[in-house]
Amino acid sequence: MRQPRHHYPRRSPTEAYLSAEYGLVVLPNRIRTAEEYLRVRRPGRGVALDRARRHQVWDLIEAYRVQSRLDGTLDYAEAAAVAAAYLEKERPIVDHVLVDEGQDLSPVHWQMLRALVAPAPDDLFLAEDSHQRIYSPPSYSDGMASGSSADLVG
Repeated sequence: MRQPRHHYPRRSPTEAYLSAEYGLVVLPNRIRTAEEYLRVRRPGRGVALDRARRHQVWDLIEAYRVQSRLDGTLDYAEAAAVAAAYLEKERPIVDHVLVDEGQDLSPVHWQMLRALVAPAPDDLFLAEDSHQRIYSPPSYSDGMASGSSADLVG
C-alpha cells in the first residue's frame, strides 16, 4: 500500500494551519461536533490527517471556540459564516451582487454572497484574476455563477 505524500507534522499544528483548517473546512461545512469533523472531506488541504490527528486538531478548534465565546469575539470568517446562515433563513435582500477581487474570498464569504441574492440570470457578477492568487487558496467561485466576459461584449 502506498503511503500518502504528505504527513501531519509530529509537532503541534501552527496557528496558520489551524486558521486555514477552520476557515476552509470547518466553517464552510458548518461543522459543530468532532463526529462531523471526522467525517468531512478535506480536498486540497495538502496534509492527510488520520483519525487521531483529526481528534487533536478538533480539540484545538473546540478550545478556540470556547475562548472566543468567553471573549465575546468572532473573527472575520466566522462573521461571514454567521451572516450567511442568517441570510439563508431570510429572503434574499438584493437583486444583483458585483464582486471584485473574487480570488481573495474564502468559502464562507462566497456562501454569504450567494445568500444575499436569489439564484437567477445575472445574479452574481464576478471579477477575479487567478494569476493574483499569491497568498490565497484556489478560488471558490466555481459554480457560483455562470457566464463569461464574452457575455459582456455581446
